Amino acid sequence: PIIVKELPATLELQEKKEIKIECLVADGIPKATVTWIKDGNTLSPSKRIIISKPLIQPEANAFIYSITIPDANPTDSGLYMICVTNK
Repeated sequence: PIIVKELPATLELQEKKEIKIECLVADGIPKATVTWIKDGNTLSPSKRIIISKPLIQPEANAFIYSITIPDANPTDSGLYMICVTNK
């Protein structure tokens, strides 16, 4: 897989506001596996964190992978990473 558009270097967290983090990835063959990480820990979907299914971007021949935190708070601050792999 090739990361076409990387995660933003920084995002300003505003308390009680929605924050969305996106990455544009051209999937390889076989299909890529995506893992979201915050401060070294793997993220899982929850009431607080929505991990979206990839959305196709036909013009870029790629997919948008994203996470959304609908009601951000100070504990959501940290280092977020995306790990995109295949065999």
